[in-house]
Amino acid sequence: MISQVLSIIGASIFGILGFMHLIYTLCINKFNPNQSDVREAMNSTSPVLRKETTIWRAWVGFNASHSLGTIILSAIYIPLAFSRKAFLIVLSLTAQTVPSIAAVFNAETIEGVEVEIRRPDNGIYPLIIFSHGMGACPADYAGIQDRLVNAGYIVVSPKHADCISGNTTPDIPWRKSGKWTDTTNSNRRDDLHKLLDALPSSTYAQYTKTFKQVGCMGHSMGGYTCMGLAGAWDSWKRNEVISVALLSPWNKPFVLQDRMSNMTNVKTLYQGGSRDRPISPSLIESNGTFNKTKPSKYLQIFKRARHSSWTDGILAKRFHEEMSYYITSFFDMSLKSSHKENLEIKKSKVTELKFEH
Repeated sequence: MISQVLSIIGASIFGILGFMHLIYTLCINKFNPNQSDVREAMNSTSPVLRKETTIWRAWVGFNASHSLGTIILSAIYIPLAFSRKAFLIVLSLTAQTVPSIAAVFNAETIEGVEVEIRRPDNGIYPLIIFSHGMGACPADYAGIQDRLVNAGYIVVSPKHADCISGNTTPDIPWRKSGKWTDTTNSNRRDDLHKLLDALPSSTYAQYTKTFKQVGCMGHSMGGYTCMGLAGAWDSWKRNEVISVALLSPWNKPFVLQDRMSNMTNVKTLYQGGSRDRPISPSLIESNGTFNKTKPSKYLQIFKRARHSSWTDGILAKRFHEEMSYYITSFFDMSLKSSHKENLEIKKSKVTELKFEH
């Protein structure tokens, strides 16, 4: 993911500069004064802090210690960045914390599908299926999923084939959206169908309120997947999916082929960003995705949010509190019969708010 690449590049720069600085300090005379009497004066003068040393030794020690510090920083963060799991642990320790209730995390395989399952501690809760973006993985969105768990939901996140392979190319090129069919990346449909069929007889049934009313949340290609389950592709439709939260969803195949009207009997939430091109503009244009979606429907566009702003990137987390406010309010309304008025409140980072109950 992009945060790993940037961390590797940044840590490498620190390491290289630190190593060069250490060599210049200890091995060659690049940092020596041009005037010999300056060095003699530094050797004959002590700092106020400690009389047992000299200004010259303190200067050398200062440069050497700071060089070693950058080298050690680089030596720690580069291996961590190469390891996705360890990197996410470090991010979670350094990122803003989310007030949490006791939560349980499980990673296992159900009907041949690798899944991550996040749930509150013992209790019975509504079920949300989460579908990640193309080439991403569930762990890349741990922040938003954890906030849903804290709000009292079980979140089941399959690892689609593109997570395991890292592939970011769909079966049919993005630019040929009009040629997409219900067989395009249908492996995603198969993953979710297998899970929805298997979960009622799994050990997680004891924690699930009902399997007849399920939410689906997806980012980017995951949004496309949830739209398919909502009926945008007839062969993908699952009647138990009654609400879909679509986070900068890949929607062009459905809009271009007039499939939006097939999303019936569902409540729909769209989220986009002012810097999320080209997806978000298509959500809000006059004859765009939102206007073609049947009620109940809701939309928020977040100021300066990019396509990656729903992931756990360091620069993305500043949006998560408000994004999660609307996501949680939406599922509270659709899966817990809570008040819909929370979705009418315009938060500080929202530039455009639309709703039609």
